[in-house]
Amino acid sequence: MRFKKGPFYVQAESRASIAPVVIQGTFELWPPKYFFTCPGQVCMKYLPPIDPDSLPAKLGKNKEELSRFVRRQMFDAIEDLTVEASSGGKGRNPS
Repeated sequence: MRFKKGPFYVQAESRASIAPVVIQGTFELWPPKYFFTCPGQVCMKYLPPIDPDSLPAKLGKNKEELSRFVRRQMFDAIEDLTVEASSGGKGRNPS
């Protein structure tokens, strides 16, 4: 789905920090056209809060650039969750 930009407009008005969260596995637990959920696991990862005032001016003042920056961090976190799930929760470099 398209990345929503509404939160970045709210953030620009309030100057609040952004607290990104990624969730993986919900689609498999409640597929389309199913009335009930299926058993399984969902992984959530809370990313560090982003204080726009501490970012470079280009990111902190521009909603589009800030949106791209946060989106990239969220995609990286989803990739990490995918790797962790496929390696049995041992991370990128299981030992």
